[in-house]
Amino acid sequence: MSVIGALLINNEKSQLDKAFSMISNEYFEMPQCKNLFDSIKKQYNDNDSGKINPVVAVNSLGTDYDYRNIAAQCMDYVPSGSLLLEYVENLITQYRIRIMYNTCNQVIGELATGYNTDTIQSAMCKLQSLMNLQNEYDNKTEHSTSLEMLDMVVEHLNYLKSKGAEREHKTGIKLLDYVLGGICSKSVTVISGRSGMGKTDIAVFLAVSLANKGAKVLYLTMEMPRTQLMARIASRITKINSTKLRDRSLSESEFNLVAKAEYEIAGIPLIADEEQNLSVEAIAQKVKKHNADIVVIDHLGLMNQEGKRNPWEAVAENSKKIKQLAMKENIAVIELVQQTREVDGRKNKGAFLSDLKGSDCIGNDADTVMFIRAEKDDNTGFISGNEHIPAFLQIAKNRHGAVGTIPFNWYPQYHDYIQIDTRRQPHDDILHPTKQLVEVKRI
Repeated sequence: MSVIGALLINNEKSQLDKAFSMISNEYFEMPQCKNLFDSIKKQYNDNDSGKINPVVAVNSLGTDYDYRNIAAQCMDYVPSGSLLLEYVENLITQYRIRIMYNTCNQVIGELATGYNTDTIQSAMCKLQSLMNLQNEYDNKTEHSTSLEMLDMVVEHLNYLKSKGAEREHKTGIKLLDYVLGGICSKSVTVISGRSGMGKTDIAVFLAVSLANKGAKVLYLTMEMPRTQLMARIASRITKINSTKLRDRSLSESEFNLVAKAEYEIAGIPLIADEEQNLSVEAIAQKVKKHNADIVVIDHLGLMNQEGKRNPWEAVAENSKKIKQLAMKENIAVIELVQQTREVDGRKNKGAFLSDLKGSDCIGNDADTVMFIRAEKDDNTGFISGNEHIPAFLQIAKNRHGAVGTIPFNWYPQYHDYIQIDTRRQPHDDILHPTKQLVEVKRI
């Protein structure tokens, strides 16, 4: 009854989601509580606001029983809806005791009829099933994320002592690693840019680099097939113009070079998945299946948007859930996000967090937001040889350190990025947004 009461007065969506994921109506003994739980859960799922209306939940059960009275009693049992998960844990414990008691009685009854192979085998199966349930319930009740001050001190000192405990994955780009500390677990990094500015190029570049350093990277490509993704990787490694790979017009020596290069990197822990219209729940399943350390989402706007009236609502919901997924699974997420057209109208082409296409929640939820910009012109599509395009990675938000701009040379024909040598200048000179950038000349 305390669980029912807490469900009716709790408006914290994360707690409600957790509670509904932990229990079903079978956990309740009273038929009235079973019916109330089913009605509350249905009303919650059907309501986009993420809140429960007790009147609607009760009235939908009809007049066969005085559900208003029992709902009022349930709400009187609880001093605060914030205790919901504690009540749920107690409910699970009571249910577990009932299951254990009934199962043990069944085993004793079977063994009392006589000892033979069949009865012993049946008893062992029931006891094994009971142990499996025990483990399942233990997992469900491990929801606490609270620490007292002394525990926080110990946790932080252990963190400082054991470098890499939180899995900061180095990108190999020295200045980027200096600024961000690497791609950190439990974080979301947004890479945004206008179409054709090289978002996917730098995402693939980072994915391969991180995987090459031992991180298990799951690349979710919802915009292009794996063959195109692999072509970008091969072009970058071999420095063979990507148009040759696209048109499959390689000479025999070039094909052998590509084959050799691809076999050499075949062992890196990079998994490419090209399923489209993914939900956050589906991504969570893939993370667990592949035991991923880093997930690249290419791109956020192509994720599942069912059940939402407006696209921005779906993007906002997905953005929030992705951050929750990163925290829960202790992973790093890199998500690609399109940019609004307003950037094109600015003289310096500089971008702001408000330029993230879809929802303001994207910038709010992210730990790091980086804008990619390339100085393209009408001849950019005909670049060949060793020519490059000046490109800039603008770090607009960084919870882990400074903001500013990092200059690169972008070789779109090879899908490659090379950081400009800034060893003669202090890092702060490059990063400070008000200071002049290193001049980059075309080759």
